[in-house]
Amino acid sequence: MTEKQNSLPDWFDEVPREKSYRSIFKFGDPKIFHHPSPKMVQAMIKRLNLPDEQFKQKVSTGNEVIDFEFSTGIDQVHVQAFQEMVGSKNVSTETFERIKFSTGQAAEEALRLRDHQVDYVTDLVLHPRTKEEIAEIVAYCNQHLIPVYVYGGGSSVTLGLRPAKGGVTVVLSTHLNKIIELNELNQTVTVQAGILGPDLEEALNDAPRRFGSQHAYTCGHFPQSFLHSSVGGWFVTLGSGQQSTYYGDAVDLVLAVEVVTPVGTIRTWDFPASACGPNVMEFAFAYSGFSGSLIDQLITLLGFKPDQRCLCLATADGDKSFTRNVQRRMKSICKKRGAFYLGGSPAKIWEKGRFTVAEREDLMDYGVLIDTLETSVKWDNLHEIHQKVRAYIKNRPDTMCATHASHFYPQGTNLYFIYSFVGTNIEEYLEFQQGIIDTIVESGGTPSHHHGIGRLASPVIETYLGKENMDVLKALKRYFDPNNIMNPGGVLGIS
Repeated sequence: MTEKQNSLPDWFDEVPREKSYRSIFKFGDPKIFHHPSPKMVQAMIKRLNLPDEQFKQKVSTGNEVIDFEFSTGIDQVHVQAFQEMVGSKNVSTETFERIKFSTGQAAEEALRLRDHQVDYVTDLVLHPRTKEEIAEIVAYCNQHLIPVYVYGGGSSVTLGLRPAKGGVTVVLSTHLNKIIELNELNQTVTVQAGILGPDLEEALNDAPRRFGSQHAYTCGHFPQSFLHSSVGGWFVTLGSGQQSTYYGDAVDLVLAVEVVTPVGTIRTWDFPASACGPNVMEFAFAYSGFSGSLIDQLITLLGFKPDQRCLCLATADGDKSFTRNVQRRMKSICKKRGAFYLGGSPAKIWEKGRFTVAEREDLMDYGVLIDTLETSVKWDNLHEIHQKVRAYIKNRPDTMCATHASHFYPQGTNLYFIYSFVGTNIEEYLEFQQGIIDTIVESGGTPSHHHGIGRLASPVIETYLGKENMDVLKALKRYFDPNNIMNPGGVLGIS
């Protein structure tokens, strides 16, 4: 091993300074650090052709305190009105608070904050305590033409939280984060949209003690952002989790919703099936986030070759007899196709860090950018999309690309592209990123498999959906949000 490979960077191991840029873009618990492994560093040095000094001097850390004031565009009359609605403690015009709740986890957002660029800031942050307060906020904003944005857990990687038109940001996770009811007979749980994944899962696992149920339950939805994402965000982004092949995607788990819109509150029925015309809840998939605020949800409880290795990790939930049968069948199928069994250790190692994604911050400190894009593919176009997208990415000099599939269906799978290179120029990165998205769609893939569209992939959404489908979405937008106050500014390419 060379000295170049053997030296490890001086990773950032401090809790970010209070009210610093880093405290906003650091993903997860500020006290927990998960650095790139020595093998990962060695691979990047080799594949990216990095010079010896690359990991010796940090380019930026973003640990500087935000020490300037950003004036608000909301008239004081409106501020006072909101204070009367939700209480003065739940209304903030403070610059740091406004920047924090205007920002998600997209690489572009982290790059801009590191460079002290603050381009899109909400004018006011609101923390409503009840769904009635949300309805009052939306009605008031509709009357006075004030833009409304919604913040759940803040884990969006698609610029979905960007307040492109200013206005107010409604934070759901502060107060609207509770379980309303667990119905064991119907096997459903009703939750507020701001509840975070761990809080819901812990409560369901502890259901006999907390709710007096006969059994413990699981939600079954475990996205990589699980520790810091909200249940409402899972639903409105059409998200998938690490066990969605078994339990289904977020929308498959939801039986009914309640959504506040400028024209009123939409409530859907919680029957498991109904042949009574179109399901209005499916419209909620389309307009939640850009035409309304989701407040309540009813959820169901539910060949080896040298240097060409492919690793398949599989887990199964359920009774021992069921899981053992799955294991037996998996081993049999894989063996017939030339694979060999590694035991349970790889999956257990993966599980320990499956919700930790802090490597990006460490690498960015040294000017190395790592990001991801994903797409849904069919079996018959998988290889074409894979080859064309990788070719585009690898056409950029000294760029690394890793690809895996994480969700499997009878008709196809997904491709998850992880790419990395040296560079901190935002405009160059955005051009490269858009080129990847364009290549995905032109090759026959979808703009997203589970991250959602937000503003990131909105430029290509009409190419993917087609004009007629877009016209339907625009008609829904005009009906539910006639004054275009809900999340305006390019989400889904509509407003």
